[in-house]
Amino acid sequence: YTDVFDSFCSLLASHSPQAYKTFHHHFGGRTLRSMRDLRFKQPLFEPGFSEKNIARAAETIRRLKYDGPLALSWDDTDLEKALATWKDSDGLWIVLGAAQGPMQVTSIEDVDHLIQDLDAKIDLADKVCYAAVNLADRAGTYPIKP
Repeated sequence: YTDVFDSFCSLLASHSPQAYKTFHHHFGGRTLRSMRDLRFKQPLFEPGFSEKNIARAAETIRRLKYDGPLALSWDDTDLEKALATWKDSDGLWIVLGAAQGPMQVTSIEDVDHLIQDLDAKIDLADKVCYAAVNLADRAGTYPIKP
Protein backbone atom coordinates (compact mmCIF):
# COMPACT_ATOMS: atom_id res chain seq x y z
CA TYR A 1 0.00 0.00 0.00
CA THR A 2 1.12 3.57 -0.59
CA ASP A 3 2.16 5.66 2.40
CA VAL A 4 -0.69 8.12 1.83
CA PHE A 5 -3.27 5.30 1.77
CA ASP A 6 -1.66 3.67 4.84
CA SER A 7 -1.72 7.00 6.70
CA PHE A 8 -5.38 7.57 5.81
CA CYS A 9 -6.31 4.05 6.91
CA SER A 10 -4.38 4.43 10.17
CA LEU A 11 -6.04 7.77 10.90
CA LEU A 12 -9.52 6.39 10.15
CA ALA A 13 -8.87 3.30 12.29
CA SER A 14 -7.65 5.43 15.21
CA HIS A 15 -10.80 7.57 15.11
CA SER A 16 -13.27 4.73 14.58
CA PRO A 17 -12.22 1.08 14.31
CA GLN A 18 -15.78 0.17 13.28
CA ALA A 19 -15.80 2.74 10.45
CA TYR A 20 -12.42 1.42 9.31
CA LYS A 21 -13.72 -2.17 9.28
CA THR A 22 -16.51 -1.04 6.93
CA PHE A 23 -14.04 0.90 4.77
CA HIS A 24 -11.65 -2.08 4.74
CA HIS A 25 -14.45 -4.44 3.66
CA HIS A 26 -15.21 -2.28 0.61
CA PHE A 27 -11.83 -0.81 -0.33
CA GLY A 28 -9.14 -3.04 1.18
CA GLY A 29 -6.11 -2.01 3.19
CA ARG A 30 -4.26 -3.46 6.14
CA THR A 31 -6.15 -5.27 8.88
CA LEU A 32 -6.36 -3.60 12.28
CA ARG A 33 -4.08 -6.30 13.64
CA SER A 34 -1.54 -5.68 10.85
CA MET A 35 -1.53 -1.95 11.67
CA ARG A 36 -1.00 -2.72 15.36
CA ASP A 37 1.81 -5.19 14.59
CA LEU A 38 3.60 -2.56 12.48
CA ARG A 39 3.30 0.00 15.30
CA PHE A 40 4.74 -2.49 17.81
CA LYS A 41 7.83 -2.99 15.62
CA GLN A 42 8.62 0.72 15.28
CA PRO A 43 11.30 2.31 17.45
CA LEU A 44 10.26 4.84 20.08
CA PHE A 45 10.64 8.58 19.51
CA GLU A 46 13.09 10.71 21.38
CA PRO A 47 11.47 13.44 23.49
CA GLY A 48 11.00 16.83 21.80
CA PHE A 49 12.41 18.00 18.48
CA SER A 50 15.66 16.07 18.24
CA GLU A 51 17.90 15.58 15.22
CA LYS A 52 16.63 11.99 14.83
CA ASN A 53 12.99 13.11 14.95
CA ILE A 54 13.65 15.80 12.32
CA ALA A 55 15.32 13.16 10.10
CA ARG A 56 12.24 10.94 10.51
CA ALA A 57 10.00 13.87 9.55
CA ALA A 58 12.14 14.53 6.45
CA GLU A 59 11.84 10.86 5.47
CA THR A 60 8.05 11.02 5.88
CA ILE A 61 7.93 14.08 3.60
CA ARG A 62 10.13 12.31 1.00
CA ARG A 63 7.85 9.24 1.05
CA LEU A 64 4.85 11.50 0.47
CA LYS A 65 6.72 13.26 -2.39
CA TYR A 66 5.76 16.63 -0.94
CA ASP A 67 7.60 19.93 -1.47
CA GLY A 68 5.12 22.55 -0.21
CA PRO A 69 4.70 24.38 3.09
CA LEU A 70 4.40 22.29 6.22
CA ALA A 71 4.31 22.34 9.99
CA LEU A 72 5.72 19.81 12.43
CA SER A 73 3.69 18.91 15.52
CA TRP A 74 4.76 17.25 18.71
CA ASP A 75 2.45 16.17 21.51
CA ASP A 76 3.93 15.06 24.81
CA THR A 77 0.94 14.32 27.04
CA ASP A 78 1.32 13.34 30.69
CA LEU A 79 -0.27 10.05 31.74
CA GLU A 80 -1.41 8.58 35.00
CA LYS A 81 1.02 5.71 35.69
CA ALA A 82 -1.05 2.52 35.38
CA LEU A 83 -1.48 -0.64 33.36
CA ALA A 84 -4.60 -1.24 31.29
CA THR A 85 -5.72 -4.24 29.26
CA TRP A 86 -8.12 -4.85 26.43
CA LYS A 87 -9.08 -7.78 24.27
CA ASP A 88 -9.16 -7.26 20.51
CA SER A 89 -11.56 -8.91 18.07
CA ASP A 90 -9.01 -11.67 17.34
CA GLY A 91 -8.93 -12.72 21.01
CA LEU A 92 -5.48 -11.23 21.64
CA TRP A 93 -4.96 -9.40 24.95
CA ILE A 94 -3.02 -6.13 24.86
CA VAL A 95 -1.40 -4.70 28.00
CA LEU A 96 -0.79 -0.93 27.82
CA GLY A 97 1.03 1.41 30.15
CA ALA A 98 4.57 0.03 30.20
CA ALA A 99 7.34 2.40 29.11
CA GLN A 100 8.69 -0.27 26.73
CA GLY A 101 5.41 -0.21 24.80
CA PRO A 102 2.35 -2.44 24.41
CA MET A 103 2.65 -6.13 25.24
CA GLN A 104 0.57 -8.89 23.63
CA VAL A 105 -0.58 -12.08 25.33
CA THR A 106 -3.07 -14.77 24.36
CA SER A 107 -5.15 -15.27 27.52
CA ILE A 108 -6.32 -13.46 30.63
CA GLU A 109 -4.24 -15.86 32.72
CA ASP A 110 -1.16 -14.75 30.76
CA VAL A 111 -2.11 -11.14 31.53
CA ASP A 112 -2.20 -11.95 35.25
CA HIS A 113 1.19 -13.72 35.08
CA LEU A 114 2.71 -10.88 33.06
CA ILE A 115 1.57 -8.27 35.56
CA GLN A 116 2.79 -10.35 38.52
CA ASP A 117 6.17 -10.97 36.86
CA LEU A 118 6.59 -7.33 35.88
CA ASP A 119 5.11 -5.76 39.00
CA ALA A 120 8.43 -5.21 40.75
CA LYS A 121 10.52 -4.44 37.68
CA ILE A 122 8.13 -2.73 35.25
CA ASP A 123 8.71 0.90 34.36
CA LEU A 124 5.29 2.48 33.89
CA ALA A 125 4.93 5.11 31.19
CA ASP A 126 4.26 8.66 32.36
CA LYS A 127 3.93 10.25 28.91
CA VAL A 128 2.56 9.48 25.47
CA CYS A 129 4.33 11.12 22.54
CA TYR A 130 3.09 11.75 19.00
CA ALA A 131 4.86 13.55 16.18
CA ALA A 132 3.20 14.53 12.90
CA VAL A 133 3.71 16.49 9.70
CA ASN A 134 0.85 18.82 8.74
CA LEU A 135 0.84 19.63 5.01
CA ALA A 136 -0.70 22.97 4.02
CA ASP A 137 -2.23 21.96 0.69
CA ARG A 138 -3.37 18.42 1.62
CA ALA A 139 -6.12 17.54 4.02
CA GLY A 140 -4.89 15.57 6.97
CA THR A 141 -2.06 15.04 9.35
CA TYR A 142 0.56 12.40 8.62
CA PRO A 143 2.19 10.59 11.56
CA ILE A 144 5.97 10.65 11.48
CA LYS A 145 7.02 7.02 11.23
CA PRO A 146 10.11 6.21 13.29
